[in-house]
Amino acid sequence: MRARTSIIVPTFANDEAVRRVTRLVKENTPSSYELIVVDNGSSARGYVATCNQGMAAGRGDVLVLMNDDCQPQPGWLGPLVDAVRRGIWLCSPDWPSARLAGHCLVLSREAYEYTAGLDERYVHTNADHHLEMTLARASVPICQVPESHVLHLAEDPLRIHYRKSCFLGNHEQLPNTGQMYLDDQATFESIWGDDRPRNYWPGDSMESWATDYVWSAA
Repeated sequence: MRARTSIIVPTFANDEAVRRVTRLVKENTPSSYELIVVDNGSSARGYVATCNQGMAAGRGDVLVLMNDDCQPQPGWLGPLVDAVRRGIWLCSPDWPSARLAGHCLVLSREAYEYTAGLDERYVHTNADHHLEMTLARASVPICQVPESHVLHLAEDPLRIHYRKSCFLGNHEQLPNTGQMYLDDQATFESIWGDDRPRNYWPGDSMESWATDYVWSAA
């Protein structure tokens, strides 16, 4: 029997963050779920492959990809699950920019089966944008869910960007990821050109996206 929701937390060399996110999930998630923490290990395979390993293990009809430096707030999960039950294939918690929150993405089982997860032509970044573009081209509903709140604070000392340089990768405990980020951006541009994910302003009606969503280039 499938669990209602699978929460997948990919991580690498960030034990303190994992302890915090695990505690917050337990404290702030009263509904049924399974929590899957996938450690990159010494191979440092990259974020994308680690996410896919977790999703492949997940039994839920709702799959949540959550960075280890996230802080889920009380009541965060219910609105996301409700959105999926109402036909949304891809969504995220409220985020103060006009796009989905890549640090916490929620896929329906249908979305996962349609895409087979994240595209492993990417290593660390842009796979979320690729996923969104792929699903948007299929004209399936996508939205932010303003009732759900998962913090991802720029000033958080446990946030991964404090622990490496995005463009130099010079942290002694982490691999040189800077070139990987540049390569991932180049991969995205080689596939999508100048097209970018559509904007989703917080507060937009979920019903509007569910019924009127049409993919368009930026």
